[in-house]
Amino acid sequence: MVKDWIPISHDNYKQVQGPFYHGTKANLA
Repeated sequence: MVKDWIPISHDNYKQVQGPFYHGTKANLA
């Protein structure tokens, strides 16, 4: 599902609010 895997930061994490964002937000916290 994830096309481009990029390191999620507070800046770009808001731009990837999709199915991909669900798994990364847990890692951010």
